[in-house]
Amino acid sequence: MERFTSLPYARAESALVMPPVYVISMASDAKRCDNVIELCARKDISVRYFPAIALKDREQITAYDAAYRQRHFGYALSAGELGCFLSHQTLWRECLRLGRSICILEDDVELPADFAQILRRALACESDWDVLRLLAERWDRKGFVVGRFDETHTLCHYPRPAMGTAAYLLTPKAAERLLTTTETIRVPVDQVIDQFWHHHLRVLVVEPYPVCIRADCPSVIAVRGWSTSHGKRKRPLYRRVQRDLRNAVESIAGWWYSLPWMGRSWWYRRERDY
Repeated sequence: MERFTSLPYARAESALVMPPVYVISMASDAKRCDNVIELCARKDISVRYFPAIALKDREQITAYDAAYRQRHFGYALSAGELGCFLSHQTLWRECLRLGRSICILEDDVELPADFAQILRRALACESDWDVLRLLAERWDRKGFVVGRFDETHTLCHYPRPAMGTAAYLLTPKAAERLLTTTETIRVPVDQVIDQFWHHHLRVLVVEPYPVCIRADCPSVIAVRGWSTSHGKRKRPLYRRVQRDLRNAVESIAGWWYSLPWMGRSWWYRRERDY
């Protein structure tokens, strides 16, 4: 069933110079939907609204590997996390069908006044990235500056997970690769994007982040992580060791595959100094 709904307020010529923009929002929350419509109308941006997939039962999803989650993490992905994953997956398929890069937003974002220009600039440097984040949840982590985005923003590569799927662009190549690597669902969607050592995509972040999260729109994924299955019960020692080993392996993989980006960052700084 077609789930996309066009919002009819942007000039037709804008679609020729900007990527298609899709906004994921829960159909049951009219206020958040209204916020998205108002934001996009204010920026004169044409968007397509995608009603987020809501799940009541994890067992509905045959692609979800519950046994893997229990064995390696000790807790399940929440229904909200799975619904979020499926919503983004559907838009990846749409990107592949269109054969062009798209922008995906979630409904809790605050857009800058020059957001339309940012989208155009993103397309202008499309050859440099496969996935381009306009916001990262782990603001405490910094990446290597690998290029200039515009006069006030840079392109950065994060060797450690940047996290978050509130605002990003992706190419058809990235959409196809992500769909291939997520035929089985084992981790949240933002972690999949961050595993560049696995899918070998060029995942970059624009800094400073041009998009931010609205303080009045809390995440609809209320509970995630260990408390999803165990509430307030403390994580046992062997699970903590398991988690730390997993994080260490992923950290080593991330830094190893980041070596070429470190070289590119060094070269960028060298050229800038001359």
